[in-house]
Amino acid sequence: MKRFLGFALIGILTVLIVVSCASTAVPKELLSYEQYCTPYRLNKDGNLHFYFMASMGMKMTNTDSDAQKWGDSCLILLPDGQTVLVDAGMADYAPLLALNLMKMGVRKIDCVIITHPHNDHAAGIYNREKTILQYFEVGKCYYNGAYNNSWANIHQMEDILDDYGVPREVLKEGDEFELGGVSFRVLNPPADVAGTVYTLTPDVNNSSIVFRMDYGDFSALFTGDIYAAKEWDLVERFPGLLDVDLLKVPHHGHNTSSTREFGAAVTPKLAVATSHVAMDLNSYMSYTRTGAQVLMDFCDGYVHVWSDGTGLDYEHSKERTIRMYVGYGPEAFAGQ
Repeated sequence: MKRFLGFALIGILTVLIVVSCASTAVPKELLSYEQYCTPYRLNKDGNLHFYFMASMGMKMTNTDSDAQKWGDSCLILLPDGQTVLVDAGMADYAPLLALNLMKMGVRKIDCVIITHPHNDHAAGIYNREKTILQYFEVGKCYYNGAYNNSWANIHQMEDILDDYGVPREVLKEGDEFELGGVSFRVLNPPADVAGTVYTLTPDVNNSSIVFRMDYGDFSALFTGDIYAAKEWDLVERFPGLLDVDLLKVPHHGHNTSSTREFGAAVTPKLAVATSHVAMDLNSYMSYTRTGAQVLMDFCDGYVHVWSDGTGLDYEHSKERTIRMYVGYGPEAFAGQ
């Protein structure tokens, strides 16, 4: 009996320790963001998963011109369990991004890809007060090597990566590599972008890293914030490589991008736009007229997409109630 009580006591203490560790795993400064958290957890089932982040109505406290958007960020879980984070949103959302990753079960980010040096894609990394680097070990960071002259220190992202001991490498058109059984091919930017200091917003956006992923018969395309001119350039030079199953919509779905020609070349099954802004209706139809389903964090919340290397499946965390896109979905163009 004493032996049984002893084992029981040990069991109870073990549970208490586990619960205590779990309750203290999340830093206190992040707990206030829990109401905005993703409902999804890493599914290490050997498939390829995409977790598109969202702000879920979280309000920023600053008053600058970016106050109404949170930016882009997508966590990719590779079939072998490695993680790739594409962009890191704005600095004010970095605590929510960090909390999301913790709640999902991320302990290490194997690779970060920062598509271009704009606040709503890179500040979650380079802002020293709110960088996600303080919470996660990062194995490597890819970036385009360009600089944004609106930053007080144009080298600030490189500096903070160096301070945290994160190796970095410039990606350019033609680069190819493989991670976790998934092949990556870079379509943009040209090699001469590295080292360039940009003044104009369109130039920064068109320097975005654009890359294609292939896993079996499944393919995905990430586009950063490229504008129409860069879309036309890619359509002309890489028409076959643009045809994919999953698309991260360029420039949050704004009317600067998502031309009809681009939509016709990509013909995705699913297109996802992030940044908590309404997608331009013409941009929306650039994809739905080719049969694509289009989701936005603005009205669909967090988006989870997965593939076993053949087709794709998806789910989203919020029921769409906004009606501005009713009548403009793929069903409206069926048979045309």
